[in-house]
This record gives sequence, C-alpha cells and structure tokens, in this order.
Amino acid sequence: MAPPGMLQRKRIVLLLLGLGVALVLLAVRLFYLQAVQSDALRSQAEDVRTRVVPVQARRGDIIDRNGEVLADSVDVYSVFANPAVVRDKPETAARLSPILGVPEDTLLKRLRTRTLFIWLRRRVSDAVAAAVRAADLPGIQLTRESRRVYPEGTLAAQVLGFAGIDNQGLAGVEYSYNAQLQGVAGQMISEYDATNHPIPRAQQEYVPPVDGLTLQLTIDARLQLDAERELAKAVAAHGALGGTVIMMDPNTGGILALANQPTFDPGDPTATPQSTWRDFAVSDTMSPGSVFKPVTAAAGIQSGVVGPGSGFYDPGFLRVGGWTIHNALGEALGPTTFAAGFAHSANVVFAQLGLRVGVARFYRFLNAFGLLSRTGIDLPGEARGIVPAESRVKPIDLAVMSFGQTLTVTPIEMATAVAAIANGGRLMWPHVGKALIAPDGKVVEQITPRVLGEPISAATAATIRRLMMGVVQTGTGKRAQIPGYDVAGKTGTTNKVVGGRVSRSNYIGSFMGLLPAEKPRILIYVIINEPQGTPYGGYVAAPVFRALALDAIHILDIPPQHPDQVKKGGSGTEPAQVRVPSLLNLPAGDARTQALAAGLNFAVRGGTDTRVREQVPPAATMVAPGTTVVVFTAPRLGEPSTETALVTVPDLGGLSLKDAGTVLAQLDLVLEANGTGKVIEQSPAPGTSIPAGSVVHVTCE
Repeated sequence: MAPPGMLQRKRIVLLLLGLGVALVLLAVRLFYLQAVQSDALRSQAEDVRTRVVPVQARRGDIIDRNGEVLADSVDVYSVFANPAVVRDKPETAARLSPILGVPEDTLLKRLRTRTLFIWLRRRVSDAVAAAVRAADLPGIQLTRESRRVYPEGTLAAQVLGFAGIDNQGLAGVEYSYNAQLQGVAGQMISEYDATNHPIPRAQQEYVPPVDGLTLQLTIDARLQLDAERELAKAVAAHGALGGTVIMMDPNTGGILALANQPTFDPGDPTATPQSTWRDFAVSDTMSPGSVFKPVTAAAGIQSGVVGPGSGFYDPGFLRVGGWTIHNALGEALGPTTFAAGFAHSANVVFAQLGLRVGVARFYRFLNAFGLLSRTGIDLPGEARGIVPAESRVKPIDLAVMSFGQTLTVTPIEMATAVAAIANGGRLMWPHVGKALIAPDGKVVEQITPRVLGEPISAATAATIRRLMMGVVQTGTGKRAQIPGYDVAGKTGTTNKVVGGRVSRSNYIGSFMGLLPAEKPRILIYVIINEPQGTPYGGYVAAPVFRALALDAIHILDIPPQHPDQVKKGGSGTEPAQVRVPSLLNLPAGDARTQALAAGLNFAVRGGTDTRVREQVPPAATMVAPGTTVVVFTAPRLGEPSTETALVTVPDLGGLSLKDAGTVLAQLDLVLEANGTGKVIEQSPAPGTSIPAGSVVHVTCE
C-alpha cells in the first residue's frame, strides 16, 4: 500500500494535469472565438444593437409633353417592428391591432418572427402614425415611404400603368421605365441598448436615397382627354364592347394620345377587372379590314402593277378557288378605275390587285411595313400579329388578305404602317417616352425618334394620300369631312373571329385618318369594338375622327388649306347634312325614290322579297349629301359559296339597270339587258331557283 504522501502527490499531479488540459482547451476555444469567429460574433452583436431602417427613394414623376403631371409621389408613414426588442409581444399586438386595423393574431405572428425588421402596416394615414407614436411601444417605429398618386384619375390609364406597394412599376410606362423612375433606396443605421434607448456617441449613419428620374411622355394631356371623351361617347352611343383611339405624330412616331374603353383608375387598379388594364392598341390583335387597303395599294403602286387610273371591272363579286368575294355594301362598280375602287372600298378591286401583286411581293411589303414583327414600342406586353406562312398561302388567302381579312395585326402596327404613308415613306418607331429628367431639372436622356425602314418612295406615299382623300371626298369616309381642310382617310369594317370562326354578327368598325392630307401633322386611328346596329367604320368611327381632328386643329394650330371654305365665326367646320329617311317596309323602287329625293345615293341588296328589311345608315341619321343608303331586301349572304349552289332569282321589276346589276351580282348571277331604263321584264321569273353564275335576261324601258 502506497504511503499517504505519495497518494497526495498523485492527486496533485492529476489535478494539475486536468487544470492544464482545461486551460489548453479554454485557450483553444478563446483562440477559435477571437481569431476564427470574431467577425461573425461581432456582426451578431451589431445586429442585436443596430437597427437598419430602409428609406424609400421618391419615385420620379410622369409628365406629359407640356409638363402636366400625370403621376406623382407623396410621402406617407409606414409602421415597422424590431421583434428582437419587443418586450411583451401579446400585449404589443393587442394594443396595435385597433390602431392599425390589422388582426391581433396577424400582428402577433409577425412580432414572433426571428428577424430584426418586419413591416406591420405600410402607408398609413397621418392620424394612424400619430396614434402609433403616442403609444410609445418598445420595438415599434415609423418610417417615411413614397406613395404613387395619379392626379388626373383615369386619364391615360393604360399608358401610365400603375406601381406596387414596394415602389415598383407593374404595368404601362411605370413598368417599362421602372429602372429610371424607381431610384435607389437609402437607409438609416442607429445603435440601441438593451432597454431600447439610443446608445450615446454610438454609430449613427444615414445613407440618403437617390430619387428617380422624371419621365416626360409624348402624350398631350389635352388630346388624351379629348380622345377618351369622344371614344366613351361613341362606345355608349353604339352599345359597343369597347374601343381604342391612337393619335400619332406620323413624322416622329410619337404617340400624342392613346385611349381605351373600358378603362380603370391607376390609383386603385384592383377596383376593376384585370381585363381593363390591357392596352388593346398594343396587347391585342385584330383583322384590320379595309383600313389595311392603303398597304396593298402601296405594294401595287410601288411595284408598278397599278396606278390611280388603272382599269378594273367590278361586277360586285369575284370567284377565287371556289369561294366568292363580295363588296361590303353590295355595290357593283362595273368598269371602273383603281382610284374609284379605292374611294368606294371595293373588296373585289383589291382582291384583283392582290392577285396581280403576287404572294412573294405582297409579303415583301408586309415585312417592309413592319407587319411581320413587333414594333418595339416602349410599352409592355406588345403582341405580334398572325399572318399565314408565305409558303402555305393560296390564291383565296392572298385575295382576302389584300383587303385586310385573314391576317391580324395590333392597332399600333397598323397605325405605324399608315404613318409611313403619311410622312413620305419612312417607317418610324412608335414611342410614348420623350425625355428623362433629373430632379434638378436637367435632361438626362432625350428619347429621339428612330427610322426603322423606308418601305415606299415619297411619290408613292403622296399618290396613296391622294387616293385616301378621295375616300373622304366621294367615298365611304364622307362623315370625316372638315370644310377648309384636306382630309385623307380610310374606313374599315371587319368580321371578328369568335370561337375560332369568322362571326357574321360581330364586327369592328374603324377609321384611319390623316390631317392635313398633303403634309399630315397628325394620324388618328379610331376602332369601335362590336358596335350594335350599323357596324360600318364610316358610320361609327369616322365621326369620332372628325371630332378629334377638330380639337387637334385648335390644339396643334393647324391652318386650313382652303380658308375660303371655313365659316366666319363658330368652328367653321359643320358641313351641310341631310336626315336619312325611313325606308323600312317600302318596296325597293319606292325606297330608291325617297332616297334620291333626299339627296342621297341608293344601293340595294335583294332577294325574293322586294320590301326593305334593313337599311344602312338607319333612319334619322344625319349624313353628308350624296351618302349611299344601302337597303337589304333579303338576309345577307354568307361565305363560302360554291359553283353548284342554287340561287333564287329576285324580282327586278322597277329597278334601274345599275341597281338590277348590283342585286344580281350579289347573288352570283350575271345580267344581260336590252334597253337602259327601268326593268319591265325578266327571265327567269322571280322565285326561280337557278345555279350560281347563270344569266338573267332583263328588258328595260
């Protein structure tokens, strides 16, 4: 047995060894904490005592071309918490709930989050901010934020778009120019002790925010207001689903106004369906109808295929590959010129022209006019039109595309293409941005116009503008006339596609106009979506153009080309008009007599019943003298027709030779006549069923 002294020494040695190991381990731990984890621990300590409060940058204003503010930002308070220093979370949640109007359990969940910063409620009123400040709750603070406001309400809503709660653009130019408008957020850094009081002489740092730039638009608020007012009136008057107006400076591509119906309030976008946020002019496609015809004309004239005096024969219909193409109003021009066919918007003439131009050349001009690609406009969500693949185009496809059916484009594409005709042949980039301006008022960036191509010569463009003048002077666009001014225009009426099929009852009426015709200062494109009753562009859209053109004359100070025609006093713009008589239920001959007596032209589309079932324009409509009133004595014909279809011979008795020819042409029948007066005999007899394409012999007085 070891002596007691030796055991004592062993215990001391073991104790010393244990203490040595402990000291070594402690030293290693201290070295690890100080050398390896020092940065992380220092950061954690700073996080506990440091509060970083974001300071939102002021979002830049949006102004119109004249400096009128369309979108502004105002300072508001927001409430946040540092859950790490909130002492009694249930009590804090209970006291804040009635002040903030946020459920108590929601607040408690946020306060229990393992974070040093969390929003409790953004953008509160001054009264709520005062109540939070008076409550003096540990860990609860206020900071300033910026809230977007739109002082003009719904004005230019689809162009402006709107911004989200985090100062980010979500639609319109708020989205497409977000990087320039948003600015750079700053922050406030402060150190607090465990009792939630600032530490004297501790770190206090303020990183100021960089405010966003002001975006100046090409939009003119005065024209925009006019466009929205006149469009809303037209949509209501015609019971339409909606509509669009584009007003453009064709020389720069700058958009002067862009209006849509229905619309929304960008200050409260969730109050209306999201469908109202869409900009139809940019984000939707449609068959443009006869508004497209200037492009076909440009292809024909630039290629040397046709000229204004080129001859055509228009019997009112054209058969292509087993299909029959008709003129929209049942008119048969007979031997005619291209200029007359353009003025009267004859589908038959344009179908013939398209076939002469040919597929390859037609597609080359589609591309040159920018109709095979997006325009690149500085608005989000631009759609791309649908055009059949060139390799799969059949003659009937080419014929129908020539007058604006089958293919689809966006309204902004169509306006941009016609703007090239307006400005002498230059395809301009359409845009709504004009300049970016710093908070000190200096221009940071001028958004300059860009030429995308030159599809046609200046001479060709001038020829087409003269043809478009004929549309307004003597053709389908008479309701766009403005005394003293040369107006160039083109009407359009197109069948909508519903459920994948061409509808026979849903239409889009449109009008594309240039003012003045020789050197246009403004292009105005009016689209009325599904008007009830008379759907024709010359009836529903041309008057809207005229009203807007009158406003533009005064706002843009456009002088008249014929001052002697402008009335002294008043607007000097009201042409003499006549009231359309009611022709319903009258025999076709009597209806013609009344129309001519009223100073109107007359056309008939007939069948076995010679009494008028429908008339266009409707009774009591005020129109320019010489406007053609079309009456329908049978249901309208559909397509396609076939070579073997049977047709019922109409009663032609009492009609003039021209009217009889028009009626027969619409029924795919051929007229053979003796004499030149009114029809007194016919063979086959009325009511007989004969194959389409058969000859009907008539004897006239």
